[in-house]
Amino acid sequence: LSFPMSTDNAICRVCSTPSNSTHFGIQACRACASFFKRTVISGRKYPCRSGLRRCEIAKYDKFTCRRCRYDKCVAAGMVYEGLMRVGKKVNEQAQEFHPDTNLPSTSKESLLDRIGKAYEQNIAKRQERELTVLRQCSDAKRIPHLTQELYSCNPDFLIASINMTIQESWSFFHSVGPSFKELVYQEQMDLYRFYLPIFTVVDSYIRTWKLWESFDTYSMCSVSVCMDLHAPDTWLNEKEGGCNRDALLDSMSVYVRDQMAILVPSLKKAKMTDREVYGLLALMLCEIDMKMDVSERLLSQLDSIRSEALHDLQRYYKEELGLSDFSARLGNLMTICHAVRECNSHFQSFFRMQVTLFDLWKAETQLKEMFL
Repeated sequence: LSFPMSTDNAICRVCSTPSNSTHFGIQACRACASFFKRTVISGRKYPCRSGLRRCEIAKYDKFTCRRCRYDKCVAAGMVYEGLMRVGKKVNEQAQEFHPDTNLPSTSKESLLDRIGKAYEQNIAKRQERELTVLRQCSDAKRIPHLTQELYSCNPDFLIASINMTIQESWSFFHSVGPSFKELVYQEQMDLYRFYLPIFTVVDSYIRTWKLWESFDTYSMCSVSVCMDLHAPDTWLNEKEGGCNRDALLDSMSVYVRDQMAILVPSLKKAKMTDREVYGLLALMLCEIDMKMDVSERLLSQLDSIRSEALHDLQRYYKEELGLSDFSARLGNLMTICHAVRECNSHFQSFFRMQVTLFDLWKAETQLKEMFL
């Protein structure tokens, strides 16, 4: 828990940066409190960088010794007694769920039901908006598909579709965690900026697999637009990139291949059902960036979402799929979570390179605000 401090010049007892609140019983900043909680939950034992166990601690120094930082948290009196997501093997985690204790009431809509409805509504709204625009574009090229109205990727429309995703997915984000509305707006936005790239990665690859059952020719850029993997020249407008156009296209091709190499094997192995996709969307939200400075209130909300998602998945595996041992399927989801986090890290670096090195998206303030 955190409480406001009355002292204007208060500092964190761990890293000595300004702090006006208490966390885990001492005067501390959110960053040190979050670090302490993560360390306790994970059970990690860090070595001292110098081996002397008396390193200096500074909040904004990425080379700060984690062992000495943790030791200082303990010495200063930090104690964590909240909800704990102890790191365990997947099969141990699965076996520890008990349907008769701490499960959400069956009389109310489950988390996965709520996510499923909100996700399908999100897809329907984006599809309606996209097709309205695409049908009016004279240069929009239709791609043959048995059941869906799909179009080849147009660079200008791709930007428009991303902006549509940003706008429409805000309500989906709140449907996953309705209590997020109780947070201050800035904290909601920080979490949404973290979640949006992850949501788009999962959505793109899941839709590609669902519509094409392979990743050999097309990759879905949005609900209605495909990227032809064999025609990278079409990924950019002709004038973009200037004298560096070939280098830019090469970098984009390498990026796409690397992303697919990370995620596609796990997706093929998992063969996820829709229900598991909804669970994945919930679990990915709870894997927040370690560098984010978040409140204990938000961490508690994410703990609750993660717990409810795992319980709903357990019930689904047992009651609907009839599985007595679902550790392999749950393990596949956790593997995908890890792969998506890695893809997201690559995306952040790639997008930053496009903006800075190749000077793309200059006028796209909303994209840069969300993804930088």
